[in-house]
Amino acid sequence: MALTILSCNKSKPEDSLKNIDQENPAFTKSKLESEAEIKRTYCYLNEQPYKDDASKKDVLELILNITGKNVEGFYNWRPALKDQRKGSIRGTMEDNVVTANYIFTQEGREDSTSLKIILNDKEAVIEGGDTALGLNAIVTRTDCR
Repeated sequence: MALTILSCNKSKPEDSLKNIDQENPAFTKSKLESEAEIKRTYCYLNEQPYKDDASKKDVLELILNITGKNVEGFYNWRPALKDQRKGSIRGTMEDNVVTANYIFTQEGREDSTSLKIILNDKEAVIEGGDTALGLNAIVTRTDCR
């Protein structure tokens, strides 16, 4: 007399893969890899109205788009009655400090310099460039529009 025993595995192949992923962390994304994919935008703005005419104001704005350690954005100074300075920022961030190259146009000519931007919950502290350019500033964090 021969006895045959058959066994049936009812799980699907995909279920087996899920179990492998859960059991072996090498198959899952690390927390750092997940954070690197998150894009964050931070906005900073100072507005200085004129004393004799509140409709006129000088505006200093900084907008940073951060994905992982990569940073891109804009740093603009738009005075009401003078030539404006508008430019782009590209760099990296480590421990809330952005090290970036700033390419800008002011008074009809293009220039570039290195900037260090220290970020905290309330403001951005911008340092760098020739002091005559007036790039150093503290800009207040605001909601992005």
